[in-house]
Amino acid sequence: DLGTGKEAVTIENQSQAETHQNNTSVSQSEPEEQQNVPDSPQEKPEAAWPEYFEPGRYEGVPNEVYHAANGISSTQVKDARVSLMYFNARHVEKTIVKERSPVLDMGNLVHTLALQPENLEAEFSV
Repeated sequence: DLGTGKEAVTIENQSQAETHQNNTSVSQSEPEEQQNVPDSPQEKPEAAWPEYFEPGRYEGVPNEVYHAANGISSTQVKDARVSLMYFNARHVEKTIVKERSPVLDMGNLVHTLALQPENLEAEFSV
C-alpha cells in the first residue's frame, strides 16, 4: 500500500507544528531584561517546629524548643537509672530542682559558644 499522499502532508504539518512549539519554548526560556526587585529586604519566615518530633536529626532547633520537645534526654535516662522515683520527682513532678553550679554554668557557656553563638549576649554576661 503506497498510500494516497495524505500521510506525507500530515507528517509535514506535524513537523512544522513541532518546530513552532520548539521555537516558542526557546523564546520563553530567555531571561527577562527587567526584573522586579523588592524595595525592602524580605524577612525570613520564622521556623515552625512540630509539636511531636519523629525520630531523626533536626538542625537549627532552638535550645528552648529542643528541651520542651517530647522524648527522653540522656540526662533523664541517667536519672531513671538512679531510680524511677528520682526520675519522677525530678522530671515529672519537678519537686527536685536542678541546682546551679559553676561547672554547669561553664557547660552551658561551652554549649552556647559551640552550638548557638548568636545567643551568647542574650544568655550570658561576660
